[in-house]
Amino acid sequence: MLAAQGIEFTVTSEFHQTRAMVEAELVYNLARPQPRAMTRICFNYLARVVGPGVVRAAHFDEVRRYIRHGEGAHPIGPPPKGKVEPSRCHYLSAQTVEDRVVAYLSLFMRVRYDEVTLAPSGFTSPIVSAHFFNLDTRKITETTPLPVS
Repeated sequence: MLAAQGIEFTVTSEFHQTRAMVEAELVYNLARPQPRAMTRICFNYLARVVGPGVVRAAHFDEVRRYIRHGEGAHPIGPPPKGKVEPSRCHYLSAQTVEDRVVAYLSLFMRVRYDEVTLAPSGFTSPIVSAHFFNLDTRKITETTPLPVS
């Protein structure tokens, strides 16, 4: 089924299913389109929070070039330490950290991405915004951003 879609899949290990509860860890590599999509989600959220005039500034040229053309290194760092219980909501935040603008994105609260750098330096206006998107109630709730280490 995956091969028909042009997706290569290699089985690296197998296990025999038991009736007992089994905890597993999934290891995967994100291809080029996924970080671009995640970065775009964060950038669009930032534009909604601070307005289009702010995100048109030169501070954001690098991330716009990455989103639009896939040029440059992806701005997503490794996930932070700690376990988050999955739920049917998404979390998204944007904030200034010193002179940078960073975002956090968690889809279904299953995967947390460390800082998505939207502006690497030179940005001085304060930004602090975070929201949960509940998929069951379809409600958006403002919340406090995650602490930045």
